[in-house]
Amino acid sequence: MVVLEGYCDSDWANDPETRRSTTGFMFTLAGDAVS
Repeated sequence: MVVLEGYCDSDWANDPETRRSTTGFMFTLAGDAVS
């Protein structure tokens, strides 16, 4: 069976005053990273 998993994370870039957000994501297919 082939498994596709997705992961994501977000942050205020350590600056809550300007509210500049950053987002990252990664997918793995059968244990290998793909995007």
